Amino acid sequence: MDHVRRAYVAFADGGVEAAVVFAAPDAVIRSMPGWPDDAEYHGPDGFRKLAAQWAENFDDFGFEVFDVRDAGDSVVALVDMTGRIKGSRASVNAQIGAVFSDFRDGLFGYSRYFSTWQDALEAVGLSE
Repeated sequence: MDHVRRAYVAFADGGVEAAVVFAAPDAVIRSMPGWPDDAEYHGPDGFRKLAAQWAENFDDFGFEVFDVRDAGDSVVALVDMTGRIKGSRASVNAQIGAVFSDFRDGLFGYSRYFSTWQDALEAVGLSE
């Protein structure tokens, strides 16, 4: 669980380059359902591409960790995604979830994002 929390702290403190070091070279990152771009990203470069796509749409983009839960072989992160829609003053605050698994040497090998906390929890058999 600590690896996931540290990755979010690294992202908050140093952006994607600080967080990408937590992804295995062959990591698979699945975007949330309905994401308008790629459904799946691969490795650190894929992580960078996904973060860049988020940043293209939002100013002051970031994550605030609400909770990190152990789910056996997986870890669930419940986070608030914050920012402002690019070019406007409209703020965004969405509760999204992520499931991380396939941990190797302190790196995650698989992550999947969800548009709600409940969907992320249900994906690993947990509930709020």
